[in-house]
Amino acid sequence: MDCVQCLYTSQSQHDSNSFLYNRRTSAIRQQTLITIIRSHYEDKEALRVMGNVSHLAIDGNYDGIRVYMNDVLVQINADGSFEAHTRPGEAIIRIEVNGFLPAEKTLQLAESDLTTELGTISLIGGDITKDKQINIADLTLLLASYRSTKADGPNYVLEADYNRDEQINIQDLTILGNNYGKSGPQQL
Repeated sequence: MDCVQCLYTSQSQHDSNSFLYNRRTSAIRQQTLITIIRSHYEDKEALRVMGNVSHLAIDGNYDGIRVYMNDVLVQINADGSFEAHTRPGEAIIRIEVNGFLPAEKTLQLAESDLTTELGTISLIGGDITKDKQINIADLTLLLASYRSTKADGPNYVLEADYNRDEQINIQDLTILGNNYGKSGPQQL
């Protein structure tokens, strides 16, 4: 009886291990199949949306610039270009930069639209408060930092330096003045 019990236990462990092995193997096969299908789908039908935000940067630094495709953050390359991938159908691209009104564009992409080029992106400067409006609050903050430079330290407000020349001056005040009363998001 002990030998039969031992044989039964050994067989049960073997069956259990086989079951777990088969289950793992099946999961790996299924995962591989999903990856292959996904890869095939992405290679076959992935569409590209491209643009450039280089003139919105300061000294090649893109930290304050955010590009989203369908609410997913897109990487900005060292030269200011970006490339987002999406599938056919509706796609929403949104660009946000500190001190500027956000911009959006809704694209209707067909399978034949392999590449959509947005070109160089320009935004409307003046929204220091990030409330999607250029108003008296933004003007007040700009005037508080007026005639400051990046080298001055705490008085300099990056969001008020719309032309990115590292000083808050008449040029920045003119940009805000020309855009006063506008609200966003703007259309690309």
